[in-house]
Amino acid sequence: MKQYILFFLLITVICSHITLFAQNTSDESLNRYIDDPDMKALSEYRRPSSFRYGAWLTPLYFDEIEGNSRLAMSQTTIRAWLDSMLWQNIFVYLRLMNKYQGVFAKNQLGTAGEAIDDSKNTFDLELGFIRYSAFNNTVQFEIGRKYFRMGTGLVLNGRGDGGEINFYTPIVDLSAIFSYTGFLNKHENPYNLSDRDYADGAKRIFTGGSLEKHFRNQTLYFFSVIEIDRAEDDPANKMQYNAEYYAMGLKGYIGGYSNYYCEFVYQTGTSYKMNSDEERSINAIALNSGLDIYLSLPTLPIISLQYAFGSGDKDRGSYTVPNANTNSDDNAFMYFGTFHGGYGLRPVLANLHVLRAGFSCAPFSFSSTRMVRRITFIAKYSYYWKYYSSGVINAGEAPRDERDVGHGVDIALRWGAFYDLTVFINYGLFLPGDAYESYANNPRNFILAGAIATF
Repeated sequence: MKQYILFFLLITVICSHITLFAQNTSDESLNRYIDDPDMKALSEYRRPSSFRYGAWLTPLYFDEIEGNSRLAMSQTTIRAWLDSMLWQNIFVYLRLMNKYQGVFAKNQLGTAGEAIDDSKNTFDLELGFIRYSAFNNTVQFEIGRKYFRMGTGLVLNGRGDGGEINFYTPIVDLSAIFSYTGFLNKHENPYNLSDRDYADGAKRIFTGGSLEKHFRNQTLYFFSVIEIDRAEDDPANKMQYNAEYYAMGLKGYIGGYSNYYCEFVYQTGTSYKMNSDEERSINAIALNSGLDIYLSLPTLPIISLQYAFGSGDKDRGSYTVPNANTNSDDNAFMYFGTFHGGYGLRPVLANLHVLRAGFSCAPFSFSSTRMVRRITFIAKYSYYWKYYSSGVINAGEAPRDERDVGHGVDIALRWGAFYDLTVFINYGLFLPGDAYESYANNPRNFILAGAIATF
């Protein structure tokens, strides 16, 4: 069990922390969490009154260079958890987190740089919920602080305080959620969009439901999510962002050697024009799709393909704040989940097409030494182009009236050195395209290295 937890924790940590280098708020607007691997334990049989506990330590190092600018920082996180099956149908889970973050290089290359005292220590109740199952697990109800996810996780994927109920039937599976984010630590609140949110913590309500139909190793699903912004607003500069999402998707397996997913999202709702109290209607769309092909060859290679796009505006100045629209309807796709489109650019999926192709392999899978055969190599290429050539991406990048945003390359190495220790290193390169001004047309280099030790 622990080796599977270790692997999924690795993916969780990498995906959750690649956003920390953003020198604007672009990545901070995204939810930085994915499905929690510890929750897999809920599907296992447990004796009543059984009790477990554990912890894991994750030291990380980040380094990003863009042109002649550099930002380097470290982060060390320890999480301690415990769970108990109180009775046959009642499960309790609790997890505490302490994170220390320090910035130790922020300067122009070749200069002395800035004097930095930006260390931060955060202690948080990360998770704490009760799960109740009835009718042979055909009905499951969870309440407390937990993860909430819909579909691929693009629309919604993160923590909140609330509840979820699931019904499993021979015909369809149904679920409903309710979540409030105002009690989360403001420094760990992944739903922040505006300056007001960063100061006080986003106070958003998420409610919705889903329907899934399973057939022949395929799953057809529909879901809707309503987001309600409950924060107080400045009458002269309103920032409230209220969105509704309606999605359908298909995922499954093909021939036993590949799996795929495809999700289409329509977004509506209301936002406000920049620096005013004029309300605007939201009308946006997005597509997220991917395919993994497993080859029965030495080194166990996997080929991965991904295509995604999010609509945008010709006149929006940023896709990281709620009120950057300047004219007519707001056609920018904005979301509260996760999208991973490359380490170098770390794009917000708005006014953007993303095409990615890559592969992974275990180059020493044939080795008789367990430590050696646990090495995995991953490489991906990305190409980015704009939805509207006259618009911008992220927080105002790529302003020229050109579609070509640029190219990205990601390389990663994973090594499960021991049963309870995994180390990894990731490198990302982004080469800006014609949509960038010449002064900003500098390559971006990104490094993330770290380890996960479980106890």
